[in-house]
Amino acid sequence: MEVSYSIFELQKAMKTGRPIDVQKYDAMRTKHQLDIDTQVYVGDKEIGVTGLLNSDDQVTSENIGTYTPGTTTPQQAIQLFNDVLAQAWAATQYTRVPNRILVPPSLFTDLVGTQLPNTDKNLLQFVLENSLTRANGGFLEIWPVKWLADEKLFSKPRIVAYTKARDVVRFPLVQLQSMPVQYRDYQQCVPYYGALGAVEIVRPEMLFYGILQD
Repeated sequence: MEVSYSIFELQKAMKTGRPIDVQKYDAMRTKHQLDIDTQVYVGDKEIGVTGLLNSDDQVTSENIGTYTPGTTTPQQAIQLFNDVLAQAWAATQYTRVPNRILVPPSLFTDLVGTQLPNTDKNLLQFVLENSLTRANGGFLEIWPVKWLADEKLFSKPRIVAYTKARDVVRFPLVQLQSMPVQYRDYQQCVPYYGALGAVEIVRPEMLFYGILQD
């Protein structure tokens, strides 16, 4: 990609206090970050690669229980998440418990918004503190991912558990690099180049897809 603008655009932008070179660079960076996000989580159909959420590389996928906002109790929520962690743990021959879980945004919103009675904690904090990962001396993270809300990608909601470590999953990436400014008549152009790889699942047994039931 390249960032280009004329000297006239640059002069006008300087007078209005809106540097067009910075704005165009920021727009390019935003597109680059969106490309990375897509590639990491769901891959690219055109080149035939999958991502972290939809890998077909021997990742265990099992049906789990249900989660209904406003109805699921804290105990049921703990059981649901610990069942996911337990099945993922078993798939590793009980060597490592996942330290990260990705959930649909709606589920994450409910976890944060559900206040437990007689305490200042919400349901998310309750799950984190009583997780199987915490009981094994680790620290669990639960994060929302927009792609898990896409019904075109996933017919049923899913929870993804994995261990965030380079020996489990990694993503090769060459960050954007700039070349010297090129002048074309009244135009100034700065070419940028980079490279995105595909998500490499080194140890597929340490990922787990929990499919939520209706």
